[in-house]
Amino acid sequence: MSDDIREVQEAHSAIPSQADYFGVDEVHRFMLPDRESWVEHKTMTEGDRRKFLKQTNKNVKLDKRGEATIQVAPGEERAALITAALCGWNLKSNGIDVAFAVSSVNRFLEQANPKIVDLIEKDIRTHNPWLMNEMTVEGIDEEMDRLVELRAEIVEQEAGNATS
Repeated sequence: MSDDIREVQEAHSAIPSQADYFGVDEVHRFMLPDRESWVEHKTMTEGDRRKFLKQTNKNVKLDKRGEATIQVAPGEERAALITAALCGWNLKSNGIDVAFAVSSVNRFLEQANPKIVDLIEKDIRTHNPWLMNEMTVEGIDEEMDRLVELRAEIVEQEAGNATS
């Protein structure tokens, strides 16, 4: 191979390739507290975002005095978010593997410990920063209260383990 061709190939390989902005295929595995079970969720695309926002659209009503009321169903929003973002898992129910399917996700959201669902939701929001814009001051205060309680529980558990 000639030196001219080698120089052109080396120069071309030094140029960064253009990024692909279509199809964000980022999957995140979130380990559950038992360190064996996990769920996988995706970074949502703009299409996923539009579907989620359409599904969780809040109705705003104005009364005769011009005061606005917003109908909010935070539990439904959380379920819609988790359903939209989850894409796989390793979970068992009564010792039997549970296949990942929309119906299984719905069953999980009906029967799971809310603390576990909170952890999953938080991880999904962490990997989809645009969701943080949706949080209200009240929501942030509730999250802070929940974290203070969670910290106290962990400190208590660790103190119990230290004495065992």
